[in-house]
Amino acid sequence: MTESLAYNSVKNMWIVDGAITSERLLDSRNPQEFIGYAIKEAFSLCFLYYAGGKIQKFLENNAMKKHNRNIALDARVLENNYIKQIFKDGTIKSSLDAFDKIKKDPIELYDFLHKNPNNAIVKIAKQSDIIVSYKNTDKIDTRAYIDLEKIETLKKDLNKLYEQYKEAAQKGENTEKFFKKVKKLKRCSIITNIGTSIFALGILAPGVMLIKRKFFDQDSEFQTKRDIRNQMIKDGIIN
Repeated sequence: MTESLAYNSVKNMWIVDGAITSERLLDSRNPQEFIGYAIKEAFSLCFLYYAGGKIQKFLENNAMKKHNRNIALDARVLENNYIKQIFKDGTIKSSLDAFDKIKKDPIELYDFLHKNPNNAIVKIAKQSDIIVSYKNTDKIDTRAYIDLEKIETLKKDLNKLYEQYKEAAQKGENTEKFFKKVKKLKRCSIITNIGTSIFALGILAPGVMLIKRKFFDQDSEFQTKRDIRNQMIKDGIIN
C-alpha cells in the first residue's frame, strides 16, 4: 500500500486534487459559492477517479455478454497491428506460457519483465504505459512504478481474448474480421464513456446547481450580484 501510494502517479493526484478542492472550499466567499464549488468538484472528482472507470468496466462486461469479445485491453494495443500478428502466427501462446511458468513473487516478476523484452506481455505492457521505458530506447525505466496487479490483469485479458480468437477461427472468422469487431466495440465504449462524462459535467452538474438555487435557497439571486449591488449602495453609486 505504501509503495503504491508513493510511486503511483494517479494516487498521488488524489492527494493533489484533494488539497486543491479543500483550498477552494475554504476560500469560498459565501455559502452559495461554497455549495457551488462542492457540487462541481464532487462531480469532477467522481468521474475522474471513480465513475469513469466503473462505466468503462460496465461497457466492457456488456461487450463480453452480448458479443463474447474482451475489449479490456488498452485502445492503443487493439489499434496496433502487433497484436493481430502475434494472434495470427500463434506466438502469443509461447509468451503466455512463459509468463505462467514464473512464480508470482514480486522480485521474480520484476526480473522476468527486465530479462524478457521480446515477450508479448512485456511489449504490450509498454504499449499500454503500464511499463515505462527510457526515451528512445526499449529499456525499462527503473525509476517508474510498475503496478504488478495490472501486469497480471493484462495477461488474463490477453489470454481471454486469445481464447475467443481461437473459437472465432474455428467458426471460419479470419483475423481481420475478428479484430475489426473488437476495435469497433472498444471505440463505441470509449465514445459512450466520454459522452456520459460530458453530460454529467456539462449538463447534470450545472442543472443540480440551478435547481438547488431556484428551489432550495431562500434567495435565488446570485450572491456575487447581491454583494456588488450592496457595495454600490454603500458607496452611494445607486440608491
